[in-house]
Amino acid sequence: MENEVQKLLGEILVEMGACTDQHVEEALARQQDSMLRVGEELVKMGAITEDDLIKALSKQLNVPIFKVDELEDFPSDIVQTLTITFLEENKIVPAKFDSETDTLTIVHHDPLNVFLVDDIEHRTGFKVQFFIDTVANINKALKVIKKMDNSMMDSVISGMQNMDVSARGGDESVDLNAMDGPIVTLCNQIIHTGITEGASDIHVEPSKTKLRIRYRKSGVLVELLKIPDIIHKFQPELISRLKLMGNMDISERRLPQDGRIKVSVSKTKTLDLRVNCLPIVGGEKVCMRILDSSGLSLGLEDIGFSKHTLEIFKRNCTKPNGLILMTGPTGSGKTTTLYSALHFISTPQINICTCEDPVEYTIPNYNQTQIRANIGLTFASALRALLRQNPDVILIGEMRDAETATIGVEAAMTGHLVFSTLHTNSASGAIGRLVDMGVPGYLVASTLLSCTAQRLGRKLCDLCKKKVPLFPEIADFARKVKANVKYIYAAQGCKKCDNSGYKGRSGVHETLENNEILRQCISDGKDEHYIEHALKKVGFLTLRDDGLIKTLKGQMDEKELNRICR
Repeated sequence: MENEVQKLLGEILVEMGACTDQHVEEALARQQDSMLRVGEELVKMGAITEDDLIKALSKQLNVPIFKVDELEDFPSDIVQTLTITFLEENKIVPAKFDSETDTLTIVHHDPLNVFLVDDIEHRTGFKVQFFIDTVANINKALKVIKKMDNSMMDSVISGMQNMDVSARGGDESVDLNAMDGPIVTLCNQIIHTGITEGASDIHVEPSKTKLRIRYRKSGVLVELLKIPDIIHKFQPELISRLKLMGNMDISERRLPQDGRIKVSVSKTKTLDLRVNCLPIVGGEKVCMRILDSSGLSLGLEDIGFSKHTLEIFKRNCTKPNGLILMTGPTGSGKTTTLYSALHFISTPQINICTCEDPVEYTIPNYNQTQIRANIGLTFASALRALLRQNPDVILIGEMRDAETATIGVEAAMTGHLVFSTLHTNSASGAIGRLVDMGVPGYLVASTLLSCTAQRLGRKLCDLCKKKVPLFPEIADFARKVKANVKYIYAAQGCKKCDNSGYKGRSGVHETLENNEILRQCISDGKDEHYIEHALKKVGFLTLRDDGLIKTLKGQMDEKELNRICR
């Protein structure tokens, strides 16, 4: 089928007089080694020009040509949403936007890339109308767009040069009028960069000499936005603007504060930012957690569970009562996994109630309670009231104290399915933590269904990962699991992955399921190391084991494995 399309393109080019039949035959022969499309091969041979190819593709696929190099203005909002990096990587130009029909005109050189259309529609929330032009013309347009994008920061700097620092009025006051114009623009750019780059957190870090903006991408902090030195003088105004956006008290600089910012990404998509402001030496540090509820639509199959672990997790999620625990550090995806579990079991016939601090994601048809300890609404008091709400399933954001843990375990014992999280390093460590908090061991043994420890590891970029020899540990593990693997992969870096070598993240897990061995260990008061050793005899896989399996499969490299599973 592919050859028919290629031959048809060759026929069109011959009919146009752009090349001869011999040129087409030679291109088809060369194509077997080069893996280029026939049109690209003809351009490479010098048999046709890029203009010839675009005209032929336009005729073949009925896609109109748009001379994008003749444009001088581009929709700036769309440019910011898609980002310069995305435009340059994919060689696309947002030519115009029709607000009446919510239609975006995109110019590209490859009309066969249908996946790109879906990606752009998902990122912008708008319908996409596709046109084609040459790579040369697209590159010219991208240069204009890049200058336009750079002018934003130039205007911020220019505006700040005209601002009067002396108008601040001392250490305890900020000139709110100074927050007009350039400060507002800069704050928007800081947030926008985090959203479009897929960051999970934004760190605004002041010091006595400079201001640093860092973004957490795939679990690692990186500087994506370089802040000019002049902006350092306006740290108080910048921080005050962010506090104002988060509904915090801008006059209070001595105490930590929490806030929330709602950001409209498009007409169809809104994101929440959970904001925390902390006094530090040199000013106030702001950290913003980007909460994208679209991630909560992930199926359990998309979390990164191995087949065996997924079967255990699903099996226990469908039981009518008991306790299911998730453990791991902050930012390891515990909330996403638990909400995916709730989505897996959710039906109109069951009552799902949650107690959270904070409620990170507002989900329709879930009864969610925001904990407010300052007025007495603690996890424990909320749980007591919630148990009188006839729940079938309960999600406790975190078992922080003995009272909450005891009520949660008792709820699991009295006919409710309870999900919760604990901060422990391993799945087996959660058992000791519950007992240390005062929950009797016999209650833990009788109510616990499963406990899963989770980490998030960066996945290797499939386009640039390189083969490397097996290191000793994984060679031994491969022999143990009888995996016939001669090499593994390591990160390298390319344009598609921002030269990091990694693209996206996946979960690494260990899940222990309650059985006779575990119940006996709990009853005997055994520690987590003894429990882990006993369960290994019946097939329990640790976090390290799961990471080694993913490394053997080429999803992860040794460096990332050691970072998340020491």
